[in-house]
Amino acid sequence: MRQPKATNADELERALARFWRKWAYVGHSNIEAFAESFAQWIGAKRLPRDVFLICEALGIRLRTDALLARRGSWSQVGGRCVISYQPVEGSRTRASFTIAHELAEIVFSHPRARPLLDAAEERRLANRFATALLMPADEIKALFEKYRANRPHLVPLIARDCKTSEAAVRCRLRELGLRLSRRP
Repeated sequence: MRQPKATNADELERALARFWRKWAYVGHSNIEAFAESFAQWIGAKRLPRDVFLICEALGIRLRTDALLARRGSWSQVGGRCVISYQPVEGSRTRASFTIAHELAEIVFSHPRARPLLDAAEERRLANRFATALLMPADEIKALFEKYRANRPHLVPLIARDCKTSEAAVRCRLRELGLRLSRRP
């Protein structure tokens, strides 16, 4: 990971403005390329992509909150962006997707960015960003081929390599059209 890009919300806004200069539009048609460009920009070039380190490099504070009504949310507190997420007993990997989703919402909230989507569609786009950031298509396809012969353990092995949950891996495999079953 490169040097930190921000230590507070103002620095983060300026850093994101520089990143957004390359992107006229972000939607479902280019979210994979956008997430990969973001990963390269922040210096998260290899798997696993650690959202805890990414947030640290962006000056985003993370905190657990067992009383949250949702899995995660973000806000600005004391001049810093803060992502709050529900603690998952003993599982940092399960929290990764929630944090990556909230990170997407921070990125999409930048004044230069604002996707022209309703709230529900923006949440779906944030989910796709999180998925693409944590489990890039090319990497997942390569891991699928690598572990294909070990089919019963394929999902746990990919989850281990990506440091994500098995549920997230199953969704990503379906999204990429990579079949787990041997049925035609």
